[in-house]
Amino acid sequence: MANIMAGRGVWLVAGLLLYDACDLVSAGDHEETTEPRYGQTLLAQYALPRTKLDELAQFRPSTPAFTGGQTEQMPLAHTSNWHSPPLDILPATNPYTIVVSVAGRAREDGAATTLWQAGWQHAQGITERHTLNGLTRNTAKAGEVFRVTQAAAPGWFDQAQQVNVWLGLMQMHNVELDDVTVQVWSGLPQINKARPTAPFWGLAIAGTMLLLWQWWARRVSPRPEHAS
Repeated sequence: MANIMAGRGVWLVAGLLLYDACDLVSAGDHEETTEPRYGQTLLAQYALPRTKLDELAQFRPSTPAFTGGQTEQMPLAHTSNWHSPPLDILPATNPYTIVVSVAGRAREDGAATTLWQAGWQHAQGITERHTLNGLTRNTAKAGEVFRVTQAAAPGWFDQAQQVNVWLGLMQMHNVELDDVTVQVWSGLPQINKARPTAPFWGLAIAGTMLLLWQWWARRVSPRPEHAS
């Protein structure tokens, strides 16, 4: 009877592990759908007004149309600019990351491209200006709605000050803008603490069942008799 109870205990433990693993994997899949974080704190978020979007739609760059090539000379290009209200910056919450999200629709089949620069504007001018060349849909159908997001390189400040977020459109081709959103994140993003995946729990359960089976096999196998 003790051996039978031990065998049932093995399967009971394995069943509980399987149930717990399924619950954790399901929760982990849910967590992956949350919005990505680019820092510890979302400090500010701005949506460019419709009047500015209309102005950007009329912008004609002074450089050849962007085709995805090199961008070494891009900082010298003419831009259509926007800047945020003043933002308080503290070194204790470095770094600060600008995240730009562009939503629009393709006018015709083909690549829908935008090229931007983002940086910080203060009394000394614009510093740490970064080119964002990933705000592009390489293949799009006419009328297709899309949204693309890219973060600029983090900025570090050595003293408390007020700055403005600066955004400049450099190139736009085959895009009708619907929305442009700018976020400012402070601090380093948290390390991803994703729960264990299904393959991990499969191996863990298999290993646990093997150990329990070996333990049970030793319990039920006859012991050799020792000579007196």
